[in-house]
Amino acid sequence: MSNTAERGWAGTTKAERQSARQARIRAAGYELITVGGTSAVTVRSVCRQAGLTDRYFYESFESRDALLAAMFLESADAVHHALTEVIEQHHGDPVRLVEALQGVFEEHILDDPAKGRLLLLDSLTEPALAGVSLAAVPAFTRLVQTQLPTDAPRAQRAMTAVGLMGALAALLSSWFAGTLRVSREELVQHCTKLLLGAPVRPM
Repeated sequence: MSNTAERGWAGTTKAERQSARQARIRAAGYELITVGGTSAVTVRSVCRQAGLTDRYFYESFESRDALLAAMFLESADAVHHALTEVIEQHHGDPVRLVEALQGVFEEHILDDPAKGRLLLLDSLTEPALAGVSLAAVPAFTRLVQTQLPTDAPRAQRAMTAVGLMGALAALLSSWFAGTLRVSREELVQHCTKLLLGAPVRPM
């Protein structure tokens, strides 16, 4: 069947309509998280926010937990892609790299409170995210490790990368939780300096 023949209501295919509904469901989930965290996300609340029935929810997601996991992975992939891109573009230029990393932190985490909270705060307490958040850590740890001197022992670089990831996660999650009372600018500057200022020297 041709693509033209497949098109029905409003000149769109069934797959296009389903994709559009899925995007509305994800957008509704992010809106709810911005206001009340992942605890505000239920099948009913998402459908109400998206203006859809639960029938359309279940055509894309098996459950509320599946939606949260998909949103987490989408957010984590966006941050990882942005970090990878700026590191490749500005490798060997610490000043430009710091500026670019600050931009990533601001655009993908601080300027997007739903995704920031999903990645750094609710992922610590939401059972639906326990597995996916743990599985996402190694990719970010390897990314940090690529910026460490290669003349140090591999084990030392690995431990430093894990330590840096833990420190960054603790700083950002504390800031989102409101327990770390520093300005946004102070937070971003400290995180980028922490990431770039931890050389590993051979033992």
